Amino acid sequence: MLHHEAAEILRADAYRGLADAVEAGDHDRGRIGSKVILPSSFTGDPRYIQQACANAMAVCTKHGKPEACIIMTC
Repeated sequence: MLHHEAAEILRADAYRGLADAVEAGDHDRGRIGSKVILPSSFTGDPRYIQQACANAMAVCTKHGKPEACIIMTC
């Protein structure tokens, strides 16, 4: 069991209900937790990639295809 201070920092109490349900054998997903739909601004989500692709196509439509591609990494 986590100490009270660690539980507040990690928010472990939010996961305890799910773990209790799984340990009890309750696999009815309709009763456990809730569905969350991530916004398209969430990096790595398929909707984010689709939005970025649509934006790139819109830029190409307005300004024409690019003549060069510059990639910078840090």
